[in-house]
Amino acid sequence: MPSLFIKTTLLLSFMQLSVQLHAQTADELYKSGIQKINQKEYTEAIAIFTNILIKDKFYPEAHLNRGVAKAYNHDYKSAIADFDEAILLEPKNPKAYFNRGLSQFDVNNYKEALLDFSKAIEYNDTDGDTFKYRGTVKAILQDLPGAINDFTTAIDLNPFDMDAFFNRGMARSEDADFKGAIADFSTVIATQSMDAESYNNRGVARYNRQDYNGAIADHNKATKLNPNEWLYYQNRAITKYAIKNYLAAIADYSKAIELNAHCAEAYYGRAIARFAIKDYKGAVADHSLAIANKPNYSEAYYNRALCLSAMKKHAEALKDYTKATEIQPEHPNAYYVTEVTKFRISHKAGYNKK
Repeated sequence: MPSLFIKTTLLLSFMQLSVQLHAQTADELYKSGIQKINQKEYTEAIAIFTNILIKDKFYPEAHLNRGVAKAYNHDYKSAIADFDEAILLEPKNPKAYFNRGLSQFDVNNYKEALLDFSKAIEYNDTDGDTFKYRGTVKAILQDLPGAINDFTTAIDLNPFDMDAFFNRGMARSEDADFKGAIADFSTVIATQSMDAESYNNRGVARYNRQDYNGAIADHNKATKLNPNEWLYYQNRAITKYAIKNYLAAIADYSKAIELNAHCAEAYYGRAIARFAIKDYKGAVADHSLAIANKPNYSEAYYNRALCLSAMKKHAEALKDYTKATEIQPEHPNAYYVTEVTKFRISHKAGYNKK
């Protein structure tokens, strides 16, 4: 049976601004730089902080906030350099470590981001956002217990942070704590009733607890709130397949394909459902489309071979079984079925009379 695909929502990056004043002579200029950041005029903000640093290169807040503006401008490498300078000037400033961690996060340097968020927590262990981001990094690095602990701390520090509840729900799902995940997504839904992602992911968790009716209800809500998200239809199709409502599953897979024509898993899932209703020709066509979009899709080759065998096209099936074992030699059934197919071919060819 096809597996569920969960769409993970990451938290939106934001920067902590330092609004401490350095010298009276730079006061107005510095405040105007902060104002430019707040107005999302990042290039202008960078120019202002650069002017300040020309006059005083040992101004940590100017380095810090120029880094913030550069990060918002997606110049992460240069932003990290500014945060480095801010840390050299103020080695115990948690905001500098936090912001550098965000920039490392945004360029997928997760191990470096983890170190920076941990350092920020060392100097300030009361900021829920830092725990939330460190938890997100830990989840990406597959430290799920550590991630769950950090999200829990973030929630303890800010019980109204729905992003922390959502991400803890995601981590709990990944860690197979589906009951806990359902509780977290339900908390989000209680305060954000229009959050389609939370309904979708609660549906996934309910599916994994074999609460198929509850899962379908959640996926129904998700598709109603966001009818253009292909993944919601695919997840509902998987659940409908589980309750043997194959025609409804095929309809949902078809909608997912309509919205995302290059999703190999949707073609594969529809093929499996078509096989269940003995539409072998349609299943072969869908497996072929799955392979076209994912050339090393061993499961698609294997299941297309099953369809071809059911159609008594054993020579073609043997080619697919062989390809499946080439891609995935450890496949538990492919060798056995290959031998059966070889026997059928040889049996068919062995009784030709002269």
